[in-house]
Parts: sequence; C-alpha cells; structure tokens
Amino acid sequence: MTEITPVAEAALVRAETRDEGELWWVAHQPLFSSRGYKLRPRYHADWIPSWILPGGPPSQHAAEDGFHGWNNDILDATRMSDGTKVVFKRLLTTEFELVLVRHLNSPHLLSHPYNRTVPLLDVIPIPDDDNLVIIVMPRLRLFCTPIFRHFREVTECMRQFLQGLVFMHSCNIAHGDACRHNLMMDGSRVVPGGSHFYAHWAHPNNLRVRFRWRDRCSVTPVNYYFIDFGLSEYYPDGQDSAVGIGSYGQDGSVPEFHLDEPHNPFKIDVYQLGNAFLRVLAPFPAHEEYLAPLLESMTTADPNVRPTAAEALKQFEKISAGIPDAALETIMEYQPDSDSDAEDLNHEITSDDGPYR
Repeated sequence: MTEITPVAEAALVRAETRDEGELWWVAHQPLFSSRGYKLRPRYHADWIPSWILPGGPPSQHAAEDGFHGWNNDILDATRMSDGTKVVFKRLLTTEFELVLVRHLNSPHLLSHPYNRTVPLLDVIPIPDDDNLVIIVMPRLRLFCTPIFRHFREVTECMRQFLQGLVFMHSCNIAHGDACRHNLMMDGSRVVPGGSHFYAHWAHPNNLRVRFRWRDRCSVTPVNYYFIDFGLSEYYPDGQDSAVGIGSYGQDGSVPEFHLDEPHNPFKIDVYQLGNAFLRVLAPFPAHEEYLAPLLESMTTADPNVRPTAAEALKQFEKISAGIPDAALETIMEYQPDSDSDAEDLNHEITSDDGPYR
C-alpha cells in the first residue's frame, strides 16, 4: 500500500474539513492581508491542520483551527499594525445595514455620549465582486459572559444599553433585534488573555484550557455596544407614528409577533431589551427585585402601556439612585443556569499577578 505523504494528508483533510463558505474567505485571504489584516491559519490556502501534526492537539475538536462558525458572512481577524482583534462582516452593497452603520458612525453622531453603536473601523471593497463589501468592527464579547459579580456591573450595563436605545430611537432608527446575542461588551480587560472566537469559553490557542477573567468592577469602565443592524429600519416621521409588521429577531416571546396586525417597532425594541435583562437577573434573585418593576413594564403584553426607551431610562435612573451602596458593591449570590456557568467561577482572576493565560 502506498504511504500517504504529510502534504497529501493535509490536502485531504483541508478538502474534507472546510466548506464552500469558508473557501470564499480562503480565496480572499491575500486581499485582506494586503489591507493589513491577518486571518487565522485555517483560512490560508496552505493551511496544515494542527491536529495531524506530530505533537499537535489530540483531535480536531481540541484544536484552535478545528472550529468554524455557522455564519459564513462573519469571520474574525487580527489587524497586523497593532494586534487588534477584529471581526469581518460580509454585506451586500445594497443592504441598508451598511448605510445605517456608516451613518451611526459618522463624526457628528460618534461624539454623542449615548451612542452605543459598534464602531466601524474599516470598509473593504471586494474587487472581484462589486456587489459585496466587508465591514470591519472590533471584536467584542457577549455582554453577559463571564458572569456579573457585583450589582453595580449590572446597573452600569443596563444604563449603557438603555442610553444606546434612546440614542437610536432619537435618530428615528428601530433596531429590530435588540436581543441577547446582539448586546456586546468590550471584553479586552475583562478577559485579558482573550478567548477563541467560536469557542468563547476557551483560551484562544488551547481549547482544553478555559479562559481567565476579571470582574468588571476591577477594570472599569467597561463599554457596551449594539451589533447587527440587519433588521433595523429608519422611520422618517419618528417613533410615535412608526408602523411595522412581521417578526423581529431572536426573541420569539414578543407579543406582537403573534398578532397579524401593524405594530410600533420601537416598542418591540423596548420589550426585547427588557426581556434580555430579565434573563440576566434570573440567577440573582436577591437583586432582581430592584429592577423587576421596570423590566416588567418594559415587557408588558400591551405595547401601548410599555414605556418608550426614554421613559425607561428615566425610570431606571430614578430606581438606581435609590439602590443602597451595599447592594451595589457586594458580590451577588449566584444560582447558575448550567454547569458551564458555575465553572466560570473557578477561573476568575483575583489578583494582579494573574495568570491571564
């Protein structure tokens, strides 16, 4: 029997492992390199899977380069000039999301203190396809992982997202998907050693090692951002008269989704954000009571009774001003939803000497 060479084995594994969507990124890797961005080894034409190398990971599932995402329009990269971790999103040039993200990142809006739009770092045209463009954004982390440790961290997070919603609505823009997975934070100081883009619980270069993290109070300020404006709409006549129909985003519990009639999309944003924070506070019953009245009003079934984003922010500031310092500062009693969440507690960094990695 003919022995397969390492080069041939690598070619076979590449062919079996990478799907058609990934191969688009492989084909355009030289373009991104010329623009100053480095893709992970998996997305290079000459990639040799690490798990087939001597001394490499024991399996594909333990390897950094063994993971790929479910959405082939999204990929992570590194800006070579300074090592900044970024995210690429592939859009059609005709998509309204491109217009909105550019507009919300325009200089006169970026300076607004309530603007919590994901920063737009770069726009890369695709020379061989005039219909496509890549927007480049900082790599962010899901807002609720790692877990919140102090109630002050929760209130600061909620304040920023309410402010961001007020800002968007003041621009007559309804997000349309202001749900859990589109609420992000700059986790660069919370998780100082970083984590894998797809295996977010793991060290970036070793999936067998869990990431290490700091509580948010120890690295303030922590900034939070809205991402994914793919379902967003602009209503030139303002939010009071805005009318939409259909379904929105990740949260299937929105009452309007079950009614085949027009509805106000701005009130749906309020519901979605309120419901996201109800889920965040569920493992912290001792502290849930402070914000429960506001969150219940934001998620009431009748949209006409729900507050606007501006009203919700005003109520929030009144409530938060009355929360005792002791409740804000003490470590919250935590009832984890899963073994994975409980495991996070074992990897908190509690001193300045790390280890971070």
